[in-house]
Amino acid sequence: MNYFPLTPNDLPKALELLHNTPADQWKQRTIALYWIAHTLLTPFSIRTITNTTPQQIYDQAISFAQKNTPEQEAAAYMIARLLYRPDTEDQYQVFIKNIVATYKTADTANFQTSILIILAHLARSKSLPDHVLEIAESAFISNNVHMRKLAMKLTGRISATSDTLQLLFEGLRDVATVVRWSAAKGISRTAPPEIVPFILELFKENAVEPYTDLRSCSDALWQGALLCLSEICRKNKPDEAVIEELERVLPLALTFDIPKGAITVGGHVRDAACYLAWTLARSTKRVPLPIVHACITTACFDREINVRRAASAALQEIVGRQPDHVRHGIDIMTAADFVSVGRKSEAFGSVALEIGR
Repeated sequence: MNYFPLTPNDLPKALELLHNTPADQWKQRTIALYWIAHTLLTPFSIRTITNTTPQQIYDQAISFAQKNTPEQEAAAYMIARLLYRPDTEDQYQVFIKNIVATYKTADTANFQTSILIILAHLARSKSLPDHVLEIAESAFISNNVHMRKLAMKLTGRISATSDTLQLLFEGLRDVATVVRWSAAKGISRTAPPEIVPFILELFKENAVEPYTDLRSCSDALWQGALLCLSEICRKNKPDEAVIEELERVLPLALTFDIPKGAITVGGHVRDAACYLAWTLARSTKRVPLPIVHACITTACFDREINVRRAASAALQEIVGRQPDHVRHGIDIMTAADFVSVGRKSEAFGSVALEIGR
């Protein structure tokens, strides 16, 4: 979109392109919708640029947003850009006033998705009323993963209240990774740092013996909590009490592997743990040595290639930012580089032996 022409005179051209596009040319129609959205950034009143009124533009876009077509998301984005504008305040007020009823009476999930996209974009620059949260709560119980993700995104952009935080905490245990990550980013964006102790308590949920027997723990919840802590630590320096607790949690998370039927799961949890170790290297002066040692072990011996590489990246960040903290850190980082740990035979063999020496 950064390469679209952006002058006031381009708005009538973009509207004409959309109007004249044949029904079977969905790619061209999608481009036209994004071009219109881009030209709506102009600070001049729409009525002084084109004979098409804001209401006509809105009606045309909403017709595409209701269809099960590829340009549906582009139309939703264009509507959000249109409602941002100060000269469309009347359309915005009508839209927000009736939005809950519109969402509940929507004929298709696609139109409901469009409404969520519009609201999520609007929430970035406008203060939405409290009744919008009702839409997010309704979308969160949907079987559609994309809708649940958008519900978390919308909730995370609404001012923090007990209701929004409760919904975001529910999102941390969702079965889909994209929903958990969206919830984690929402909590880090809206909640104060004092929320961290409550997140740490999630690691004890359903544990037979906290920090010891994790067989009954939820891998989804552990990953969600780790992602949430990562996003918070990326933006705020954790205090000493939090670091001490993470010194107990992270080594366990880096070896998380629980049985489920005939298989074991935990690769996604270990990957999230590596991300948290990486953020700690950037936000603290000293990463506790037990976490460093766990990263070295994971980089050498984890069975998943992406986890070994993630642990290597975390280790490089720790050594690079805290070179005097890890003994022989440069040599260890050189041995366990991104390429070397990518091959299992080399990681288990020569890399581990080199670091052991």
